[in-house]
Amino acid sequence: MVDKNKGQDIIKLVESLIESEIFYTGQASMRQYHWKKSGDIVSVLEQDVPYLLEKRLGKKFCCGDGTNKIFQIASGGNHA
Repeated sequence: MVDKNKGQDIIKLVESLIESEIFYTGQASMRQYHWKKSGDIVSVLEQDVPYLLEKRLGKKFCCGDGTNKIFQIASGGNHA
């Protein structure tokens, strides 16, 4: 999927993993994103994705199982 306004932007689909409404402003693009609940999938500019994937619940990783992740790339989430 290509953003009609930018023409060159690569979009990735990002899924929320927590049962909570999330509003996020992209660190690179300053674009506003909104997930309403767990499992919601939102189109995100590729440049904002690394920051989202770093987000965790709590201050540190627990036991290496990844259960404190807030976002993940959705299946088929790599679009040009």
